[in-house]
This record gives sequence, C-alpha cells and structure tokens, in this order.
Amino acid sequence: MQCNFNLRQPKTNRPTNIYLVVYLNNKQVKLSTGVKVYPEHWNIRRQQAYVNARLSKLDNNNNTITNDR
Repeated sequence: MQCNFNLRQPKTNRPTNIYLVVYLNNKQVKLSTGVKVYPEHWNIRRQQAYVNARLSKLDNNNNTITNDR
C-alpha cells in the first residue's frame, strides 16, 4: 500500500484541500483530509506545509496545525 498527500488544485491562488491518495490493489482512492493550505505554502517533496521565518506568524501557526493533523 502506498500513501501520498496531494493538493486538490495545486495551481490556484486560494487555499485548497489536501487529499490523502492511497493505492489499494492497483486502484487509486482519494480521501479529503478536510484541511486546506495555500499551494505556495506546500512542500511537494515532503508532502507537508512550509513553516519558516519568511512566512507571517499567523501563516506559520496555521501550517503547524495543518502538519500536526
């Protein structure tokens, strides 16, 4: 079984849903996590939201909460 976290709309300027994508028996299943993040705050390789000094404190707090879910 392979699991990934992907953005629903990675090219938008608005927050978008994070989806859990699972492959079971060679079939793809997508499940919404109910969590949204701005695409520019999303690290595709690590599959989690960025938290760093360049972002505002509010953005960092939101992204930390997103990563902890």
